[in-house]
Amino acid sequence: MKNTTVLISFVVLGVGFFYLSWGKMVPQLPASLSELPHLSGATAKFESKNPKGQPPRGKAEMTSEEIKQMEVELLTKMAQLTKPDEERKMLLWVMKRREPAYRALFDAWRLDQATEQSVRQMIWDREWEQALWILKSEATKADTWQASDNAKLGARYLWDSQIADLVGNDRFKQLQKVASDDQARMAQEARKVRGLDD
Repeated sequence: MKNTTVLISFVVLGVGFFYLSWGKMVPQLPASLSELPHLSGATAKFESKNPKGQPPRGKAEMTSEEIKQMEVELLTKMAQLTKPDEERKMLLWVMKRREPAYRALFDAWRLDQATEQSVRQMIWDREWEQALWILKSEATKADTWQASDNAKLGARYLWDSQIADLVGNDRFKQLQKVASDDQARMAQEARKVRGLDD
């Protein structure tokens, strides 16, 4: 159980670092995201506690209380950076990027207009709910963020099951592949922007 908790903690920290650096790879994002050249705030507080002349301490050297505090500070920072108007722009950008692939699937399936619109709306509502989940008060509290994260995952599964009920499991998997392929391309682009790829 202890090992699982530590693993979850590291995953949250990693997601936090990625979220705060996301603005580097997305064109025309609002300034509050795109102007974050490196992580400040939460990690800086821990680094400032180190004696002069010594390198910053890694997560492996932190106490459980320090990791817990850092988790909360990162989540709080993420919540502060999450603005509904900016998230709407981001989601519109994502949907526009995926539109050709979605259009190809809908045409191949010969969906009627009402069904197609329902699928599109459910995809939008799912992603919108997930994007703003961090704004829930329980999502940034030390004693409730893990339960909130589980609830977020459960909410996504519920949306997925509704879409699958509407179009069928095989078609739902094709819709999921559009998203996963797009995410992989964006991750690759992020690596290029950060100079991690040759």
